[in-house]
Amino acid sequence: MKKLTAALALLAFGSFAGAALAQQQKSHLARIQETNLLRVGTTADFNPMTFRDPASNELRGHQIDAANELAKELGVKVEFVLTDWKTLINGVVADKYDIVMTGTSMSVARAKSAGFTIPWGRNAFFPLVQKKNAHKWKDWADLNNPKVSAGYNLGTTMEQFVQANLPKATPRRVESPARDWQELLAGRVDFTVASLIEGAFLTKQYPDLQLLFLDRPKNSIPMAFVVPIDDQVWMNFVNAWIVIKKQNGYFDDLNKKWARLGLGPGPQLPVRKLHVHRHAQRLLHVPGRVDEELEPVALGVVEVDRERVAVRRRTQLLHLLVDQAPVHLAQAAEFRHAK
Repeated sequence: MKKLTAALALLAFGSFAGAALAQQQKSHLARIQETNLLRVGTTADFNPMTFRDPASNELRGHQIDAANELAKELGVKVEFVLTDWKTLINGVVADKYDIVMTGTSMSVARAKSAGFTIPWGRNAFFPLVQKKNAHKWKDWADLNNPKVSAGYNLGTTMEQFVQANLPKATPRRVESPARDWQELLAGRVDFTVASLIEGAFLTKQYPDLQLLFLDRPKNSIPMAFVVPIDDQVWMNFVNAWIVIKKQNGYFDDLNKKWARLGLGPGPQLPVRKLHVHRHAQRLLHVPGRVDEELEPVALGVVEVDRERVAVRRRTQLLHLLVDQAPVHLAQAAEFRHAK
């Protein structure tokens, strides 16, 4: 009798443990479908990716639109969970949300703890300064000086970039929800490192700010969504969704929309369509070429004819053309390709 009781207890424990393990291993995809809810982590402080509209107090932006589209195709509701850059990855690990959609750049440090989907776009870094001080610095190396102060938000790839590439600059660490560019506007730092995406909108909203070295971008990195590192089923689904949406032109249309819509007053970005031509038979004869499929880099132009071209340096991919020089990335020199 005692043996039977022990056996039943062991069986019950095994069933309980198995159920608990199965619950623990259930994919976010299955749970989203069961609960009819997609939980999206977002910072709401990265215009035009994700921000709160001061008029309606509603969340808006490129990534908010993408999150709503993902939820619509899943057939579920969406819940936006506000987070900040410093705790962004911790929220994924702690299962506070199913996915991060906030304009996140890929980094090795983040990839140690969370999973990245395939990229949906690319970004690049430039110094952001007060226009009246722009003449002081001629190159990135000029910023790597203890007499120059750099502002950055904790937990961002900008923080990692400054620490790795401009270690001599005097740091001013900024805690969210405050932003580094606010320190710049207040004159408490000499520069911040801005992504092209946000920098273009900040210089539009605040004419006293200026991006430097537009022909010398740094840290050109892919942008992706963040998901739990151990949920391959959910990651596979989101990856497939990204591929489908890129192929059917959804992300192209979304990029165009948010390239044309700015925050606050001011004209629309004076950008035009970039036509790139190639001679395929000559690509193999370009020494040191880098074959790339062009895209509207960081929303810097309205549209790019997607053709594979060969260039001698990756930074040449950022040498785009615009109608007026004072805007952002495309202010750089002419774009070169295989002739």
